[in-house]
Order: sequence, then structure tokens, then C-alpha cells
Amino acid sequence: MNYTTHEDEYEGTFRIYTGSHVRAVVQEFDDGSAYLERIDVDEDHQNQGIGTSAIQEILEDYECLYAAPDNSRVVSLYARLGEKIVGDGIDTAAPKECLYYLDQGFGVFIL
Repeated sequence: MNYTTHEDEYEGTFRIYTGSHVRAVVQEFDDGSAYLERIDVDEDHQNQGIGTSAIQEILEDYECLYAAPDNSRVVSLYARLGEKIVGDGIDTAAPKECLYYLDQGFGVFIL
């Protein structure tokens, strides 16, 4: 996949990844980690491993990648690739309190 980098004065640095039938937006953090804002696979190419392959390629660029699904279909993808660290069933005293704001109702995962 190829990417372009965009700087935002208030929100920081973003990479826009594009590949065959897939696009992803990643917000970079100063500590070498990043947040997968979104990943979109063309509808007629879903469930073929394209999203999984794209995330695995993105992971090569960061020490860790956080993701917060916004629908139940994506939960299984993130659970397969990583571990849920914020959300239902997770100890609220965990040291990941700074990530609670990312939760869109389906938890936050580290990939």
C-alpha cells in the first residue's frame, strides 16, 4: 500500500493509506504508536482478507496500533488481530484510561 502524510495544526499527523480496494486513515502519536481512525474495503471485496492484510502492513510502520470499532462486524476483525483493552469486561482501573475517549461502544483494541 502507498500512503500520504497530512499535518493538522491541532490534531497532529495522519497517514492516508491506499491500496487495491482498501483505504485507511491512521493518526500518529509521538510515542511511536498510532490510532487506526478507519479502514474501508470496497463492498464487493469484503470478507476476502483485504482488510486483514492492510492492517498487518500498517502494523509494520508502528510500535503498536490502537483501533476502536464503530460497528459489530469490525469487532471480530480487531479481536482476531489483537486484544481488547478498553470496554465491557475490562478492568476500568487498567492503565489505558487515556484511551477511553476512543471507545465508540464496542471497546478499544491494541493490534
